[in-house]
Amino acid sequence: PTDIPTDVPTDVPTDAPTSIPTDGPTFGPTDMPSESPTDVPSLVPTSNPTVETIAFVGVDMVRTTELAFAGTTLHDTEVATGVLANVSATVFHESVFGDASTVAASLGTVHEQVTVSGTVQPAVHVEGVVLDRAIYRDWLKVRVALQVRDAGFNTRVERSQVHVVVQQLGVNVSASCVAHRTRGTCVATATVSASWLSGAPVHVWYGLSLDAMVLSGSVVQTVPYAAPVFADNLVAVVPARPRVGGEVFDVEVLARAPADVESAKFTLHVGQTDAVAFVEGSARGTHEATWTYQFDVRADGLAVVVNRKPGGPAVSSGPQAEQRLMTVRMRVTGAAVAGTVSMQMRVQELNAPVPINPGGTPIPLGGYVLGHVDGVAVAMGAPGVLAVVDDVVLGAFAQTAGGQGSFVNVAPLTGVSTAIDTTGFAVHGYGAALRQRSLASCAVDPSGGAGALAVVGTGCTVVLSVGHTNGSRQSYVVGDVDGVVATLPLRIWVPEMPIAVHVDTQVLRPMTVRLGGVLMYTAGCNVRTTSARVRGVTRFALPSGDGVGAQYTDAVDVTRLVVARA
Repeated sequence: PTDIPTDVPTDVPTDAPTSIPTDGPTFGPTDMPSESPTDVPSLVPTSNPTVETIAFVGVDMVRTTELAFAGTTLHDTEVATGVLANVSATVFHESVFGDASTVAASLGTVHEQVTVSGTVQPAVHVEGVVLDRAIYRDWLKVRVALQVRDAGFNTRVERSQVHVVVQQLGVNVSASCVAHRTRGTCVATATVSASWLSGAPVHVWYGLSLDAMVLSGSVVQTVPYAAPVFADNLVAVVPARPRVGGEVFDVEVLARAPADVESAKFTLHVGQTDAVAFVEGSARGTHEATWTYQFDVRADGLAVVVNRKPGGPAVSSGPQAEQRLMTVRMRVTGAAVAGTVSMQMRVQELNAPVPINPGGTPIPLGGYVLGHVDGVAVAMGAPGVLAVVDDVVLGAFAQTAGGQGSFVNVAPLTGVSTAIDTTGFAVHGYGAALRQRSLASCAVDPSGGAGALAVVGTGCTVVLSVGHTNGSRQSYVVGDVDGVVATLPLRIWVPEMPIAVHVDTQVLRPMTVRLGGVLMYTAGCNVRTTSARVRGVTRFALPSGDGVGAQYTDAVDVTRLVVARA
């Protein structure tokens, strides 16, 4: 052709790069989220993006196809003798936030790479569940299970402390814990003194700093306690705090007498043997250098015989001083139901060194006198009780499997839905406080932005599909964790549709050896022609809500996402 434009290079080979290689990193604006890959739908844009820069220093501008710099366009026919310094580009990089990876780029024959790490954000939201409904003489602590999220609802946050304050009658005790790196969960334990067993309620606050605390709706009760005052008798000390099925606990027997006990015979009687049982071989004498012991587990309890050894060391520090006789381990059976189990201290013989009437009551021939039981309450000369409760779920937390809360839905671009796995944690007051469970019976709360996502399957899989084009600043997936409701907040970015189509050049023509010269032929006698790259470009949006206007990224090259649908 004789009308080839003179301002267009005429001898650019079709296999030469047209600028930055199309299979290299995609360059994007500095205010775009740093963790939103254009080809991995499940990765997350954060509210505070991190922009990484690759710098090319000392790039010799020889045989550069076409590069605009300082108002000059260099062509392949020209040789630049100077050096182009400090060429840089911002990279919209695909990565999992918090994980380090390497970004590589090239300009002609020059290559550079940097190590980048998506930045995890500080916690902003905190949710708490009080684990202890009361404190007792043998349980002087208040625990709170906590879960934190950042502004984008990610539970994978900076590992900062979460604080708890418990208060009674104007006296404060504080505690803290550090959230798990992925789950965002932890348990803070505040330990109080026995002076708190006054009967006055305990109030609980929690928060991300001591200056910004949330008052829990749960009030911890205190069970008043005064140690039993007695003489010439035995007492069985059983747990004051209720126990659950499968839990193991210790029972201790103490004596008071004018001097060291010479001999004693007693039975630790259990009213409901199907509810509690003695752990085999667990009975132990406290002072085996002073006394000999015989233990016999019977159908209704544990029979014990104690005799003083000749010349054994003294135990008592004076008249009516406390003498620790023995301990035994017991277990709440799986058949136990919530309620109380009767515990009796049956004293059949007590000598120190002459026979003693327990509590002033003579022991009948072949019979017994009731000693004391220090349990949920102090029972003086009467049966005491051990409380048994169900191991109920006190609360629940939910999260996605990787700890992400913000997602970019690229399904409208790729035509392929994205599945997001979820998981839950049941909160218990006994045993393991946080127990991982599956979410069940999930639904999307319609108040959180309809059309942004769906939930499928019995395992509550969140799905972002082609039809979910609305996006949501705050959607809620509500599920069931062992009978307790758990709420999972999510944030969904969506692409603006339709996308824009950009073509690198508007003129396609045959190539010549030189301007106006002979056409370039291949061995097959076909004319070689120039080509142009076609790119798809759009931006991602987050709708308005909660008093905040809509947010947008700048234009993003999404060619790789839509090319399969072209």
